[in-house]
Amino acid sequence: MSTGTGSVANELRMDSYDPETSQPSADWLQADEGERIELVSSYHRRKTIDVPNAQLHAVIPSISRAAANAHGEELAGRLEPSMR
Repeated sequence: MSTGTGSVANELRMDSYDPETSQPSADWLQADEGERIELVSSYHRRKTIDVPNAQLHAVIPSISRAAANAHGEELAGRLEPSMR
């Protein structure tokens, strides 16, 4: 829970992204869009995934996972293949 001090980044419990695991929904949704994109980008760098447009490639799974977390498991199942 926020105490009103510090940034959202300091309050997050997430320090990494892995599309093969389930992220805690509350933590993922608490992160702002830029933080989620950076988590996905960091994953791609760790795995040495070479993509033509790294920023765009990080934005799509970030938005997809946020939508899945916000709208439940039914949507998550439909989006899972596109979040890698």
